[in-house]
Amino acid sequence: MTEPIEPTATLPEESAESTPETKPRKKRSGCLAGCGVVVVFALGFFTGLISLLVFLGWLIPLSEGWKSEESKKFVAQHLANQLELTDEQRQEIEPIVREALDERWEMRRTYFEENRKLIRDKYLPRVEEFLTDEQKEKARRMLDRWWKEKSFRVEPLPGESNAEDGN
Repeated sequence: MTEPIEPTATLPEESAESTPETKPRKKRSGCLAGCGVVVVFALGFFTGLISLLVFLGWLIPLSEGWKSEESKKFVAQHLANQLELTDEQRQEIEPIVREALDERWEMRRTYFEENRKLIRDKYLPRVEEFLTDEQKEKARRMLDRWWKEKSFRVEPLPGESNAEDGN
């Protein structure tokens, strides 16, 4: 069995240079360094979060294929890059992509219009049976506001007012 080796060097706290005056300074330096690390981490986290939100706010509408020309170009370019299309293939496929996006837009638009009509004509009257006149008006205003605040906007259905146009 071997005997334990005795350390020959002293720890920094035990050195002759350590005085009661220098010990608090070392603790304070460690605390400041720890705070600095936390601040740098927090700044990095929040910068990354903001960048992610900005990027997603730009990318998602483009990739969803909204009706704008920029979106159509983005989707066509993405498809061409992913499939490594030649210039001739891009020219042939781009009109098909545009047509698909236009049709998708119309399907989405039809869905939203039907959804609004269903709520307005079928379910709101059933709920209104149990509401006071004041509550009915409030419910209509709430629905109007909800439809206006949706990021996907469609023209009002016949018989609906459009507050944005002043009607």
